Amino acid sequence: MQHTRVIHCVCCTLDQPAAPAALDAGDAPRCVRCLEHHGVTLADIARREADHVQLYRRALADAQDEIFFAQSERDVYGDRVQAAYAARDLLVRTLARVGAVHHSRGGRCSCGRRGCRVADVLAEPRVARLVRGYDEEQRVLRELRTANPELWGDSWDDIDVTLVYPTRKKKAAGRHRAS
Repeated sequence: MQHTRVIHCVCCTLDQPAAPAALDAGDAPRCVRCLEHHGVTLADIARREADHVQLYRRALADAQDEIFFAQSERDVYGDRVQAAYAARDLLVRTLARVGAVHHSRGGRCSCGRRGCRVADVLAEPRVARLVRGYDEEQRVLRELRTANPELWGDSWDDIDVTLVYPTRKKKAAGRHRAS
């Protein structure tokens, strides 16, 4: 049904393609299926309602299929995201281990070479920031685990960060009456 306009049918109350005759008539917009739904006799009403039941069942089945498809797509992309995070975590963990072996000490690398290419790559600002962030995250997790082992959670949502980052009390200014 190319080049058809989608309307909200006044008969079946669904968004359907409009019947060309219904668009030209100027009446209330009706879909192709409801174009002949006229009449007030009991047989006409029963036929119209039976037709609408079929339409609603088809619309319900289509909606359920779309929901199932959307949920399966969500699961696939969620798995991809988890795999990407796991790969990133492995990469950063490996870079942190390499950084422990190759770091600058004066003019040399800790491995003993001058101008070590590994140390140069690890000193690149974006790589260094990534490794520092990973090291900070690991430090916070260690401190939280040791500070409160009986309430330790595996998710960041369950962690009380105030155990590691306590709030500091402000010092009073010199000329305040209370001081």
